[in-house]
Amino acid sequence: FKAIARCVRAKVRCSVVGLAAEVYVCKRLAQETGGSYSVALNEGHLRELLMTFASPPPSLAAQTPSSLVSMGFPSRSGTLAPSLCACHHELRPGPLYVCPRCKARVCDLPLACPACSLTL
Repeated sequence: FKAIARCVRAKVRCSVVGLAAEVYVCKRLAQETGGSYSVALNEGHLRELLMTFASPPPSLAAQTPSSLVSMGFPSRSGTLAPSLCACHHELRPGPLYVCPRCKARVCDLPLACPACSLTL
């Protein structure tokens, strides 16, 4: 109880969210420091109690506009015959990755397609 007295003297407000049955020390700490004490009844109630203490920051949408990034998900060519690799400008053996936008073949991922600049 010395710690509670120090919190009161330092004007520290303590709030407690319990996960089990009510604990006397936690309840007294909250009462004497001007905080609140609650016991969560279920997962939804716990989320509600925690959100009273941790409000999300204000939106910065006006200051930092969002932008979308175009991204392609290439398929792997099934041919084992050598094909022209767009990133090395030479014939490469084995299956290569095919850009979904321009159908250029590349041997390595991740990279920007050398033909159309789509992120692969």
